[in-house]
Amino acid sequence: MNNVLYLIVEGSFGCRLASAFLSAAGLPINRINFIVADSLVNSIKLAKSIINNKPESQVAVLIDFDSNDNFESEKKAITKYNLVDSTISVFTAVPEIESWLFADLNAAKTKARNLERASELLSRVSLPDDIPYPKYLATRLFKLDEKFELVNQDININVAASRSPSLRKFITGVGKLLGVEATLNWEREYVRTSGRDIFSKLVDEVTPADVVLYKTLNGQSITAGQMVREIHDGTEIGISYSVEVLRVARDLLSREAHKK
Repeated sequence: MNNVLYLIVEGSFGCRLASAFLSAAGLPINRINFIVADSLVNSIKLAKSIINNKPESQVAVLIDFDSNDNFESEKKAITKYNLVDSTISVFTAVPEIESWLFADLNAAKTKARNLERASELLSRVSLPDDIPYPKYLATRLFKLDEKFELVNQDININVAASRSPSLRKFITGVGKLLGVEATLNWEREYVRTSGRDIFSKLVDEVTPADVVLYKTLNGQSITAGQMVREIHDGTEIGISYSVEVLRVARDLLSREAHKK
């Protein structure tokens, strides 16, 4: 495995942002050669040029997907830009890299020019990958030179990864290319901040309330009815159980995908 990864990004701000997130995730950015391409077209050309000149190189591109559709965004980009038979790795920022500035809303509020205005706007913001025009929103909330400082200093990477699938895929994907596991504890943050209603309703709908669903390490039995309340209230028992369910579901889906 090559020690250096060539990571090509569309613009200089995107390059700084990508570096900041990867660093926050604990990945060795000293092993990444960040290259600013200045455009999407140049990104693809540069990536192909490096592979042609050094076929053994590890090369990846990070591009704005320009759509809020997160489903198989990398596969769609690979097909769109004729990279199906290439060894170039493709990562997508959905819909554009500025959306990642809103992956941790608490961090975003601390860097806004007007806290009251920011709180009002961000209270209506959906998940970052679903924001229609994140670049425009960023220019309304931040001074241009503060956008990078927001991520560099205040981001909670676990919260950010839990709220943005495209950011999470980028971090874990780069980690795999480097041969390093990105230790993101995003499942707990997802359950704590976004998933409690989903998991509590799931337990309530599929399991009779008096059925024992879980046993703690000290032997305490938790019925389904009790677990619904534990999850809804965000207790340690409720979060731990929800994280286990989420991981089992992901493992099951992964095994099914590999059977095909």
